[in-house]
Amino acid sequence: MYLILDIGGTSTKYAKMDKEGHILEKGQFKTEKKDQSIFCQNIYDQMTSCCHLEGVGISYPGLVDSDTGKIIHASAIPYLDGQMIQDVLSCCAVPISIENDAKCAALAELWKGSLKACSSALVMVLGTGIGGAIIHDGKLYKGRHFKAGEIGSFLHVKDMENQEAISLGETLSAVGMIKRIAQALDIPPDGPLIFEKICQKDPIAYPIFLYYCRCLTKEIFNIDYVLDLEKVAIGGGISEQPILIETLNQCFKQWRKKYRDDLYDLDIVACTYRHDANLIGALYHHLNKEKKRCGE
Repeated sequence: MYLILDIGGTSTKYAKMDKEGHILEKGQFKTEKKDQSIFCQNIYDQMTSCCHLEGVGISYPGLVDSDTGKIIHASAIPYLDGQMIQDVLSCCAVPISIENDAKCAALAELWKGSLKACSSALVMVLGTGIGGAIIHDGKLYKGRHFKAGEIGSFLHVKDMENQEAISLGETLSAVGMIKRIAQALDIPPDGPLIFEKICQKDPIAYPIFLYYCRCLTKEIFNIDYVLDLEKVAIGGGISEQPILIETLNQCFKQWRKKYRDDLYDLDIVACTYRHDANLIGALYHHLNKEKKRCGE
């Protein structure tokens, strides 16, 4: 049995899984953001509840060196910044691994999901910000400093003269789009309610949503000319809305029809595993790391 953790800024999901990726049990607890000892104790509590624990895999929302286990940048949990996960969880008597959350989502889709057997792809996880990961030659591409695919950090210029900019993650935040529609309609920022309005082509909600999709697919259009993609897989809770995937494909095709200079198209699809993608990908990363460690 493996204990897999998907650490988020608000809550931490956990799952007890077998090596085939089947979830035997899962739940969540509040992520402790101030006290490292409480953070560790919450994880130890889950470890001690596992029978025949073989390893611990972690999905983390920050920049990590997944080879060594070092947390390079920990914006969600500042006290972990610069630490080795093995040192943080020093009482862990089984192998432990850590990988960036968006990269975990990509690994899940590559292993068993919408990107299975795909050679070149991009994963975009839409939420408060934008997580990203690249599949190149059928493998996760991390880059020299483990930041490849972090498209949420792209800059959009606000004031060129003073070098002021805003990140793509802020500009195209799915949560931000929901809030803008809610504010315009003077209703609560409830996702299902907002998408009900969007699906009804509400004259206020739908144009805001359409503008969001056009902006997002413009970025996909540009990235495609760098990576020459087969597919783009969209993750995050918003990806469960069929109208999002349909509209993204429509908007992308409109960009291509107007500005294309090649003969190829790509598919924009929803991630298969959605809320469980980070867990499944963290397990896949852990299993592969153990194979390398054992020389298999």
